Amino acid sequence: MINFSKIPTHSFVGRTLRSFLRLIPKDSVLPILQGRLRGKKWVIGSGSLGYWLGTYEIEVQEIFEKTLRRGDTVFDIGAHAGFYSLLSSVLVGPTGRVFAFEPNPFNLRFLKKNIASNQCPNVNVIEAGVYDKSGRFPFSEGSNAFTGRIDEAGKIIVKTVSIDEEVAGGRLPTPDFIKIDVEGAEYFVLRGATTVLRRRHPVIYLSIDDSKRREDCAKLLLDLSYKLISVDNADLKQTSCILAIYRA
Repeated sequence: MINFSKIPTHSFVGRTLRSFLRLIPKDSVLPILQGRLRGKKWVIGSGSLGYWLGTYEIEVQEIFEKTLRRGDTVFDIGAHAGFYSLLSSVLVGPTGRVFAFEPNPFNLRFLKKNIASNQCPNVNVIEAGVYDKSGRFPFSEGSNAFTGRIDEAGKIIVKTVSIDEEVAGGRLPTPDFIKIDVEGAEYFVLRGATTVLRRRHPVIYLSIDDSKRREDCAKLLLDLSYKLISVDNADLKQTSCILAIYRA
């Protein structure tokens, strides 16, 4: 696989490539070029061009490919435009299920289109954020599509759900794998899922870039007998990507 994102932006090749990519209309729907999702349809303007190139977070893609099994149930929390929802859909197959949680209205438009364009009957889009309790909270859309978050200063109101409440109420099945990328609400997502984590031990992929939140999440997971692995080989106190696996 050619990782285009590794080509220096200041190099001739990098400048030429990026100039070409900027000419592609944002509403174009084109096949993904590489990786496990090669040939799947993608809306170019729905996020990083790395999605379409197939090179977005290659190391994380590899974790999904090594971890997910046919028939698994996946919760994609903070689904954005659906890249990992789509990847999960392919990996778990027709007997598996994917639940894509996304509260940001901007992202939801692309998420729904990307899933519909690829005819993924095993993917359910849930128009809600995940938190430690169900309700309605202010949400800030952020400076770009990747930075939206639950925020008291937010100008829109979004629905939230708790994993424990949804599973206990029979509205969602128990997950085998949970991906969490929620720009600040990571601890609250985990706190709202402690019963499921304690009883069913799903594998967790956690994206986090704040030292205090990382510490809080790590303590909660360690208390639930999870082993924590740094995905990017950095020290666990500094890594931005954690894989949590239950220690049987």
